[in-house]
Amino acid sequence: GAARRGSRGVHEAKGADSGASTPPRAMAEEAGTFLEEFVESIQTLPLEVRRNCGLLTDLDRDASELQRELNELERRAVARAKRNVRETKVAEGTPVAIVGDAQLVGEVESKRQRAVQKVKEKVSVAKQTLEMVEAHIRKLDSDLAAFESNLRASGEFEEAGAAVGDEVAVRPDPYAADWILGRVMSYQNDTGVYRVSDVDEEVKVYVVHESQVLLLDSQENITKGMEVLAIYPDTTAFYPALVVQGARRMNGGGATAVVQFQDDADDYGQTPQRQVDVRYVVRPPQ
Repeated sequence: GAARRGSRGVHEAKGADSGASTPPRAMAEEAGTFLEEFVESIQTLPLEVRRNCGLLTDLDRDASELQRELNELERRAVARAKRNVRETKVAEGTPVAIVGDAQLVGEVESKRQRAVQKVKEKVSVAKQTLEMVEAHIRKLDSDLAAFESNLRASGEFEEAGAAVGDEVAVRPDPYAADWILGRVMSYQNDTGVYRVSDVDEEVKVYVVHESQVLLLDSQENITKGMEVLAIYPDTTAFYPALVVQGARRMNGGGATAVVQFQDDADDYGQTPQRQVDVRYVVRPPQ
């Protein structure tokens, strides 16, 4: 069979839940309310974050300067201590004031305490900034959940991902360029993870991220000159191809397109035009 090749992509399929109907105008007003309230709540957030980041920069600069001064004082203290040890002669067991300079020792201790305080202030401001941003994220999550609930109730919610049983183009290896035909077994909307079986060998099941799945939903938009991925005749592998004739309806209700596959030249260097089922022609990911 043909080699299985391709590239990455994500598309979405539309679904709807049944429920009570809400007038479009009311839904628009509901959406506007959620958006307006959230925008209003975050208007001061960029300024607050910028202020805290500026404060962190100042604290870091002060802490670095204190650390430099502290290092110099400690160097002087150690040098003095070494000199005192060399010059002081006392009986064995007699305690010796190693530094012997109360003012220098006091300066070292003072600088050390101030440096520690600056670090604590930096940690405090960083935590405050994180809590500020997380609070707004929690508010947004809450508003989105409420808005989704209203959309589901009105039947206007667009469900991401393909439905169970849908055929899709899947790339089993995210680091390879191979796309094959698969069938959706499940999709987790919160994580974007699919379980897809190989249509050739259904015992082969791939657990992949949605970035490794292409929905086969672009048949009506296949036009001449478009670069696509299409299943090579008599295989279940997608190849890069160029559309030379757009989608056309057949008498039986289906549709086909005519393409030229890459690397498909014959012994004379001519690339044949091949008719393919438009259901298995998809735009490559951007």
